[in-house]
Amino acid sequence: MTAQAASFDASVTRDDISLAKGQFPTERQPIRLYATLTNAGTEDIEGLVRFFEDDRFIGGKVFSLRSGTRPEDAWVLWTPSSPGEHTIRVEIVNDAEFPDATPANNQASTAFVVHQDLDKDGLGDEHDPDIDGDSISNTEETRLGTDYRKADTDEDGTPDNQDAYPLDPTRQRIVVPPPQPTVAPAVAPTVKTPAQPVAPKTTPTPVPATTRVAVSAPTPELASPIIDTPTTTESAAEVEMPVAPTPTPAPEPVRITEPSPAPETQTPPWGLIAAGVTGMLGLGTLLFSFIAPPR
Repeated sequence: MTAQAASFDASVTRDDISLAKGQFPTERQPIRLYATLTNAGTEDIEGLVRFFEDDRFIGGKVFSLRSGTRPEDAWVLWTPSSPGEHTIRVEIVNDAEFPDATPANNQASTAFVVHQDLDKDGLGDEHDPDIDGDSISNTEETRLGTDYRKADTDEDGTPDNQDAYPLDPTRQRIVVPPPQPTVAPAVAPTVKTPAQPVAPKTTPTPVPATTRVAVSAPTPELASPIIDTPTTTESAAEVEMPVAPTPTPAPEPVRITEPSPAPETQTPPWGLIAAGVTGMLGLGTLLFSFIAPPR
């Protein structure tokens, strides 16, 4: 059997394209992309396997496959260019000396969804507990009302984890008022009261001692009545009216000086009053006796 008559047949299917176990394609994060190649021919074969993201060439590897053996893996490091769905295509190119008998099974393709990595921490957003990388978990941001896909929710230039008001673009910091200086209590001005004039010291005028005057009640002197005896036999008798006695001047009162007693209620001079009343009654009786006609 010549070489031309030998069977060379390398193959790949869509199910043979895979990623590193347990990893998810994430934008701008390198990941291993595998292709499992099978030699379906009767002869050993070698060639080149190439990988594409959509139409962008990712890389290629040289392979060599022994006939009648188990499939072998070839892999390249794939760094997804952007998030979203991308088609991965794998092509097998045999060396010129190993023409493939069935070229139709030399390529396959499948689609992968590339996860967005908003905070570029290597974790796709679908598996990242802090998508925006602001150190506040997605769950906590949901509770606070902030956007867990935006590190600066209010877009004021201050990240949410440093913004005291992450939902208010006009405020970022809690302003603490400076301490107020201690103000000493105001001292009321001293009002000088004008000096009150001092009354001059006066020597108290001695109160004159009360002078008690002892007055003796005058004894009324009654003038003797003058009776003229009529010289004629006339029935009419002339009676001369008595002349009022000339009052005897009262004796000069004797002044007795005594110490000034404390003010007291003065008792009316009942003795003097009684003497005066008695004298008046006596004088009235005498006058009546002269005026009344004889019986």
